[in-house]
Order: sequence, then C-alpha cells, then structure tokens
Amino acid sequence: MGRLDVRGISEETLIEFKRHVQNKYGKIHTVLGLEVEKALKSYLAAIEFQERLASFESQCKSTHIKVD
Repeated sequence: MGRLDVRGISEETLIEFKRHVQNKYGKIHTVLGLEVEKALKSYLAAIEFQERLASFESQCKSTHIKVD
C-alpha cells in the first residue's frame, strides 16, 4: 500500500469529500483511502479520454479534404 500526504487542498473540498465518504460508507476510517484512489483513477481516465479526443480532432483537421 502506498501513502499519500497532500497539502494545498481547500478545506471546503476536503470536508465535502469526507462528507461524501461518510454518507456512502457510514464511516471515514479504512475507506477514505479507497475513495481517494477511486477519485484519482477517475481523474486520470478523464484526462486520458480528453487527450485521445484532442488527438483525434487534430488528426481529423489535418486530413480534412475539401469537396466542391
């Protein structure tokens, strides 16, 4: 298991995230890390999707053929 100590997160965001975890599981202890990992994976998947989409759009623009 890895360890993550993070600074620079707004207090509001941290409280909101902990509230989400508490509501979902009824506790924070032992499950906060699981939810942080899920959030990070979701974020990385979204970034990868955006990068692939941008690459695809770029390819489409560079291979566009004008039809009269």
